Amino acid sequence: MKSLADFMDKAECKTALLEELTPKSRDILFSPVSKAEDIPFMIQSILSLASVSLQHQQEPIKIQFPLQDGKNLMTLTLPFFGKKFKLKSRNTKPSRKVAILFNILNTVKNRLENGQVSTIRDLYYSNVELYENQRNISFWLSILTRSFRLPSKDLLNIIPAQKGLIYSPIKIMVINNEKVQIITPFETTLIPYLGDNTKIVLSKQANVHINRVLVLEKEAIFSKLVSSRNSDQILITGKGYPDFLTRKFLKLFHESEKESIKNWDIITDADPHGVNITFIYMQTNTYLNYCGATLLQLINLNLKHLSSATQLLSLDQRDVSLTKTLLGRVSMQEVAQASKLKVALQRQMFFQKKGEMNALYSR
Repeated sequence: MKSLADFMDKAECKTALLEELTPKSRDILFSPVSKAEDIPFMIQSILSLASVSLQHQQEPIKIQFPLQDGKNLMTLTLPFFGKKFKLKSRNTKPSRKVAILFNILNTVKNRLENGQVSTIRDLYYSNVELYENQRNISFWLSILTRSFRLPSKDLLNIIPAQKGLIYSPIKIMVINNEKVQIITPFETTLIPYLGDNTKIVLSKQANVHINRVLVLEKEAIFSKLVSSRNSDQILITGKGYPDFLTRKFLKLFHESEKESIKNWDIITDADPHGVNITFIYMQTNTYLNYCGATLLQLINLNLKHLSSATQLLSLDQRDVSLTKTLLGRVSMQEVAQASKLKVALQRQMFFQKKGEMNALYSR
């Protein structure tokens, strides 16, 4: 084994000495995947390469993540050597960062291979001492999503906790392999967990016929309609921007019941966020019919009820920026209801006004 004196004799200057003392390392690059099905293979390759380098060849590894500009790399080293790179994570020790990363990678691989979905909360409580808080998990899921160039974190099968709600006047069975979950009639229920092989079956009752599935942006309106105990429609809300489970449930439910239920509608606020929420739903649920609320609906409502007119608010700068962005997205996407969404956005820009869907249900 060489001594420090041997290295100093060989090196002609300080820079050369640093190069001599710097160990050879193995670069592990997180690169984009062509399709989501390739993620488990990519993760297995990364974990295998890291294992061989650290355990068998005893080489340090430099894990590299592409930044948003696509040109520069963010680097994480184990064992740490050289100048410290400050990674924007809440953990300060490189060894802890790598441990969290590898644990998440292994979990993502297992969930994808088995067609299972877990929540961030589940993952956190599986090893509280390691993860410390749920924000660390969300941070690394964002890094992986960006590195693999995925359109959504949901493709990693590690998702936030259940959010969406459903109300049905008839029993719905959610069948995942041999496990059956029941959505009880006339009760508000969280959207259940879904796997790749999940089937959703609507029970048949002679005296009950479902005419419509109605998707609502706001939980308050959802609760108001639930209290009326309507027996011919199923109500669903994502409580604002929809999560993965709510959108997937809608997709599977439509595939199962599109012949028996003819109307699949969505109602959101008459503002840029309402249109954006509709657009997000329609990315995976193109059959949805956009029913408003629109500015014209609210204006006409005000003309009929002058004594209790609904106040329309002015668009702020953020609203205007979002509207311009959405107009570009809607125009480029082949969404069935694209023309309706485009008109709604254009009218909001023309009037420079926005309104809430609550007005449609306040009288």
